[in-house]
Amino acid sequence: MDKRYYYLIIFLLLLGVFFIYITLSNNKESVKENENPDLMIDFQLQNKKERIINRSNIKLEKFINLEKLKIFRPASVKTDFQGNIYVLDISSPKIAVFSRDDSLISEIGKGKGQGPGELINPTDFSFDDNNNLWVVDPGQNRIVIFDIKNNILNHIKMIKPGYRIAVINNYKYIIIPFNNNELFAVYDNDIEINSFGNIIMQQEKFSILLSGLLSKDRTNNLYFTTDRSSLLLSYNHKGDLRFAVKTIEDLEPLPKLKEFNNQVMRLPDTFTSLSLSIKEDRIYILNRYDLGKQKSSYIDIYNNKNGQYIFTLMIPAKIYSCDIKSNNIYAINDTALLIYNIQDSF
Repeated sequence: MDKRYYYLIIFLLLLGVFFIYITLSNNKESVKENENPDLMIDFQLQNKKERIINRSNIKLEKFINLEKLKIFRPASVKTDFQGNIYVLDISSPKIAVFSRDDSLISEIGKGKGQGPGELINPTDFSFDDNNNLWVVDPGQNRIVIFDIKNNILNHIKMIKPGYRIAVINNYKYIIIPFNNNELFAVYDNDIEINSFGNIIMQQEKFSILLSGLLSKDRTNNLYFTTDRSSLLLSYNHKGDLRFAVKTIEDLEPLPKLKEFNNQVMRLPDTFTSLSLSIKEDRIYILNRYDLGKQKSSYIDIYNNKNGQYIFTLMIPAKIYSCDIKSNNIYAINDTALLIYNIQDSF
């Protein structure tokens, strides 16, 4: 072969390597520039600029030691329409059910595994109109439906893996998928019938920026709050936006990523929302706290018609999750279920 052709081939190979390097470098730069994509919704600000602490007299009525009941990692607490109390324990995993008089009446789940009624990593649960429990388990990519006596009613294979759930009637349900162009996916059994909630650019890629909590009211309106920023949204179950506001936290609407590459995406460690519940005409968001300094917890209360902040209740203890029923606050920490009564009208 003529040496000129040999040198030409070498030159072209080197030129190709150079262009590949430049292209990859430009892609890396573009990823860095788009680490925090723009919001696609105009989030309204709160009318009030600072928290208003309501000094209601809050009395601890009952302390239930969960460790004695072999509940070692309580993750969330909810109440149903009849006043029963549910504590999700991710150590077993199971959901412990307490009656209105605070006695343990049932445990939901058949143990850890992939068999009928068994759970691996339950992350959320919701109730249908018959008070049956729908447990979302992304660990095995399915939803398991139980009655309150731990009888298995159904298993549903999730087409898109999800981590939050809201049941909008006895057979339709809404999940928040892990990676999706829309925030919500609506299913009838295992058939997707709708999706909605496009909040940010490149949502499928950066959906972790919108990780958060999901709840509903009695008319099946949906409420969603991000757990590491200050966004609060509400949709009706058909997907129409009711309101989009920044919470009283007033932090950056999208958190800055600590690290991003093709394998790793890390969010800030600070949580702004630890639990979300809807009762009557109010939204209750358990706010973040500094584990090292703060001895109290704060429940920020918003109007469920427009998302506007009303005031804040202060709980004289560190809690991780709570739910409201009438004038009672049901809360959990590392080791206990705490039941408070609000003595004053609020």
